Amino acid sequence: MNRCHPRLMLSLGSNDLQAKAYLLSLSHHNGINGCITCEEEGFTTKQGKGHTRCYPFKDPPAPMRTSESVLENSLSALQSGQRVKGFHDVTPLAKLPWFDLVLGIVPDYMHGVLLGVTKQFLNLWLSSTKFKKP
Repeated sequence: MNRCHPRLMLSLGSNDLQAKAYLLSLSHHNGINGCITCEEEGFTTKQGKGHTRCYPFKDPPAPMRTSESVLENSLSALQSGQRVKGFHDVTPLAKLPWFDLVLGIVPDYMHGVLLGVTKQFLNLWLSSTKFKKP
């Protein structure tokens, strides 16, 4: 009798921004160092009736995160009891073999693209109040 021994591997994860922060033990997208791609702190600016965190283009750019840097920052945060570059604990995903903590978590398409940049561009292009502005 042949027995099947399947092996499963997690290669990608798609979450919304709040779930991504919780899953990675990372600051939320509107917090300091909330970007999983780079180590940019960002700054808070007024937008509409509230405030938002901006991650501006800089030259030279902020250092990019790697799985090794994420794990190193997470372990430092766990030992010190304080956030280190946005991390406050070690994610359970760090225990998964072959899983890249940076490239394995893909951007949230719905919130990041459709409700973010796309919505903003459509509003700027098609709004009746902004049609005479550059």
